[in-house]
Amino acid sequence: MSVFTRIKRKIFLFLVFTFTICLILLPNLTWVNAQKVSKPKPQEWHINGIIAALDDSDPKVQRNALNQLGRYETQELKATLKKPEDVVQKIAKILKDKTVDSSVRRSAASALGNLGDAAKPYVKDILEFLKDKTVDSSVRDSAASALGNLGDAAKPYVKDILEFLKDKTVDSSVRRSAASALGNLGDAAKPYVKDILEFLKDKNVDSSVRDSAAEALGNLGDAAKPYVKDILEFLKDKTVDSSVRRSAARALGKIKQLELKELLFVLYSAYYDGHSSAPYWRWLTYFLSGGSDEAKTLLKWVGKPQTTPEKLTHSEGVKTLNLFLKAWEVSTSEGLKELKDDLAKQIAIITAYKNIRWQPQDITLLGQHYKNLKEVNSTHAETIQSVIINLQGWRWFFNFRNIILTHAAFWLALIFAYPKSPQIQAIFFWNPWVRRIAGMGYVGFLLTWVPFLRRKLLEPFQLSLLADARLDNFTEATYFPESCVKPPATELEANYRVLSNPMDLTLISQMLSQGEHPDLFRLQEQQYNLMAWEYKREWKHDFPLKKFSQKVYQQRINDESAILADEFDQEVFSMEDQKYKMVVSRQWKNKDGETKKEWYFRHDKIMEFFIVQNFLGDSTEAKERRSKHMDDPRFRGVYFLLAKLLPLEQAQELRENLIQYAVDTKDHTVMDTYVQLLRSR
Repeated sequence: MSVFTRIKRKIFLFLVFTFTICLILLPNLTWVNAQKVSKPKPQEWHINGIIAALDDSDPKVQRNALNQLGRYETQELKATLKKPEDVVQKIAKILKDKTVDSSVRRSAASALGNLGDAAKPYVKDILEFLKDKTVDSSVRDSAASALGNLGDAAKPYVKDILEFLKDKTVDSSVRRSAASALGNLGDAAKPYVKDILEFLKDKNVDSSVRDSAAEALGNLGDAAKPYVKDILEFLKDKTVDSSVRRSAARALGKIKQLELKELLFVLYSAYYDGHSSAPYWRWLTYFLSGGSDEAKTLLKWVGKPQTTPEKLTHSEGVKTLNLFLKAWEVSTSEGLKELKDDLAKQIAIITAYKNIRWQPQDITLLGQHYKNLKEVNSTHAETIQSVIINLQGWRWFFNFRNIILTHAAFWLALIFAYPKSPQIQAIFFWNPWVRRIAGMGYVGFLLTWVPFLRRKLLEPFQLSLLADARLDNFTEATYFPESCVKPPATELEANYRVLSNPMDLTLISQMLSQGEHPDLFRLQEQQYNLMAWEYKREWKHDFPLKKFSQKVYQQRINDESAILADEFDQEVFSMEDQKYKMVVSRQWKNKDGETKKEWYFRHDKIMEFFIVQNFLGDSTEAKERRSKHMDDPRFRGVYFLLAKLLPLEQAQELRENLIQYAVDTKDHTVMDTYVQLLRSR
C-alpha cells in the first residue's frame, strides 16, 4: 500500500468520526436551544398599540389585545404603563358589557388579574360579576382566577369567595377557580382552612372542585399543618376519586416533609388504585419523604415494586426488619390491611434469606415479628418460628461458651495473682472443696497436667523446694528418665498414697539428689539412718535412739511440742542439718528483749518415727503400749508406722486386736487404714 493511499484512508476515517460526533451532539444542541422562553418585555409602543386595539369595534381584535396583556409579567407592566388606571378602566368596561362576546369578557377578566394594584378599585366589581349567575361560566371562571391573582386587593373578600365556593348551584368549573383563588390569597384565607378541608371531604362536590380545594390547602402551607392528619385519613378513603387523592397527596408536599407513619398513608393507595397507578404513588412516597433512608428501604420491598433485592447483608436485614416493626404498628392501628398483608409476606422472605446469617441477638427482633404475625393468624409466622428455633439452639451454645470463657478467665486471673496473695492461695487453691466445686472439674485437671499452670501453682514454694532438692549435689547417674520399670498395681497404689504427701515427696527428692534409693514404706527410717550415720561421724558415738525416743514419747503424752534441746543439743544440731531437716527452729524475743530459740519436729511423721520405737519389740512394756493407745487419736500415725515396721507376725496379731477394738467401739478410724497398709506388705 502506497503512502498516498494510507493518507487518504486516514482522512476518510477522520471525516467519518467527525460526522458521527456531530450526529450524537445534534440532539443535545437542539435540546439546549429548546429551553423555556421567558415572557416578553413590554415596550411603551407595545402598550400604546394594545390600548388602541381595545377601542376597535371588532371583539376578536379586543380579545387579542387583552390576551397580549396577559402575556406580560405584572411587574413589567407596572413599569411600562404611564396611566394604568386608563387601561384598567377600558378593560373593566369591556368586562361589564353584557353585549360583548363571552370569550372577550373572559380575556378581560384575566387581564385585570394581571394588572395588580391598578385593578384594586374594581375588585368588588369583579366579585359581583363572579356572583352573577346570568354571566357565562367561562367568564366567571376567569373572574375567580383574577381575584386570586390580585392578592392583597382581594383579601377583604375572602369570606365572600368561600361562600361562593359553597354554593352548590354554581357551575363546578367556577367553584374550582374559586377554590384555587383562596389558595392564592395567603394569610387572609388561613382562618378558613378548616372550611376548605371540609369542602375537600364532601363527596357530593364535583371531583374537579375537590381537586382544586386540595391544591388550595397545599398553597396555604403552614396554616394547613394542623390538618395533615385529616388529609392523611382522607387518603385512606378508597371511594374518593384517584385524582382528588393525588392532589391531596401533592398538597402535603407543600405543607411539610412526611415521616414514615404519614408516608404509609400515601403508599397505601398503590394497593387499591390499580396496578398502573402504583408507580405514581411510589414516586409520591419518594418525593414527600425527601428521599429519606426509611422511604428508600421501605420501597425496596412494599408498594408493588417491580423487583426486590436478591442479596441482603445481615445489617441490612436487621435494619429492614426494625423498619417493618414500625410500619406494622401503623398499618395495624390505622387499618391498612393490604399493606399489612404485604409486610407479612416480605418479613417472611427476608427472614428466610439464605445469605443472611442471623445471630442469637436477633432472636428478640424476630420474636416480635413472629408474635405480630401469629396474632393475625398469618401462615408466614411458621417461617420465622423455624429460624428462631434454630437460633435458640445456637444461643444456648454461645451462652455456655461465654460462661466457660468467663470462668476460665477468672481462674486464669487467680493463678496469676496466686503467687503474691496468701488469701487467694488459702481460699481458692488450698481448699480442695472450693477447687472442685468452683473449678467445675476441669480447673484441677489443668493445674495438674498443664506444665505452665503447674509451675505457677508451685511458684510460691520454688525457693524452698530448690533448696531442699540440693541440686548442687544432684547426680545425673541416679536419674533414669527413660526407665520402663513398672511396680505391681498394689505397690503402685501404695506408692501413690505416700507420694501424695508433700513431706514424703520432699524427703524422696532429697534422697534421690544424694544418690540414695528411697523405700516408700520406710522413708522415716531411711531418713533417720542417714542422719544417724552422719551423727556418728560427727560426734564419734551412736545416736541415743532409745533415750531420745523415750523423751519424745513423754512429750506426746504431755502434749508438749518443743524438743528438750538443752538435753539433746548434739542430736538437735544433727537433725537440723540442711540434708535432713528433721527439725526446725523458731526464734522470738521475750518481754525483757532476750532472744529465745526452740526446736520442733518438722512433721508429725518424724516425731511418730521416734515414738514408734517405744512400741517395737517383744517386751511386755511394748505390747502394753500397743494395746493402750488404740483409742488415743494422738497415736494414730504411730499405728500406721507399726503396720510397716513390726515383724509380719506381730503386725498380724496387732491387726486382730485392732479389728476387735473396732467391733467393740464402732470406731474404724485406725483399723481400716492399718489393714490397707498391712495388705500392701
